[in-house]
Amino acid sequence: MRLPSKILFLGWWLTRQWWTTMGQHADLPVPSISVTPSRVVAPGENVSIHCKVKENLGGCLYLTRAEYTNQKTVDIKEEKHFEEPFLIANVRQSNAGIYWCRYCTCGPSSCSDFSEAAYVNITDPDLDKPSLIMTSSGQNSPGGNVTLKCQGPEEGLAFALLKSGSQIAFQAAEARRDTAEFLLWMLSLKDAASYTCQYHHTSNSFVWSEPSSPVELDFRAKREDGGHTEDDQQRKAKFMIIIWACSAAGLLLLGFLLLFVFVLYRRRKKRSLAKKEDRPASMSLETYAGKDADDIAYAELNHQPLKAKPAAIPVTAQESCVYAPVVKSGTRKGQ
Repeated sequence: MRLPSKILFLGWWLTRQWWTTMGQHADLPVPSISVTPSRVVAPGENVSIHCKVKENLGGCLYLTRAEYTNQKTVDIKEEKHFEEPFLIANVRQSNAGIYWCRYCTCGPSSCSDFSEAAYVNITDPDLDKPSLIMTSSGQNSPGGNVTLKCQGPEEGLAFALLKSGSQIAFQAAEARRDTAEFLLWMLSLKDAASYTCQYHHTSNSFVWSEPSSPVELDFRAKREDGGHTEDDQQRKAKFMIIIWACSAAGLLLLGFLLLFVFVLYRRRKKRSLAKKEDRPASMSLETYAGKDADDIAYAELNHQPLKAKPAAIPVTAQESCVYAPVVKSGTRKGQ
């Protein structure tokens, strides 16, 4: 007959206190512990328990396991590379339980405190599988709730709810009942996944049944009231975001294009003004208003059609020139 887990815990605590008072050394590093794989494994698989310290003091790493009312050293390895794996090949139900690591001098004359506890859980193929039933119809309503009921073959069981293979909830069945109900609030598409459940007897917390048949929660279907699911709403929101992004990009490109045209126009305008300033200024009639008449030459424009005429031969006539003195009146008196 297996002892309850409470008695196991009490025995582990008493043994830990004894080890602490007898051989604890405050200067020795407390190792960390991890199990690979961390899920519940099937018989025949391999399990690695990793003990790791932050510094190398030339000591040894001790792997211990709880057995009923005491702790048993399973294996000892000399610490060489700050981390030493303890391999459990072809795991059996007898390997299931609680494990700790401890760092000691290779004697041991003094030891560190125990690490945190790590758990090795194994399935038992001989146990009947539980059944998982959905008792509400809210699987297509994000923001609502869904109740999953896990039922085992007998009373006195503890159930675990798994989402995509990872445990997310744990609950013991009530007295004289063989079921446990899990209430889930479906908040987003992340909750649309595959759910299963497992159980173990309260007298043996590390031997589990195999998972139940999966229950799929899907939000992609439309609701009966004609509305859209969260999937449709998210697609619509993403589509609107794409439209707004494209519109913003188009406006930004148009702004750059207008700015380029404006800069080009200003440059051309400056060039034309510079060319006009280099030319001589045209003189209007007002410019000559203050000049003497002798300095202005006038030409009469003939608007008749231009016709070709033979050039006239200039006639030179010899004329005599007569000069006479001109005397202004009043210059001389009495003459």
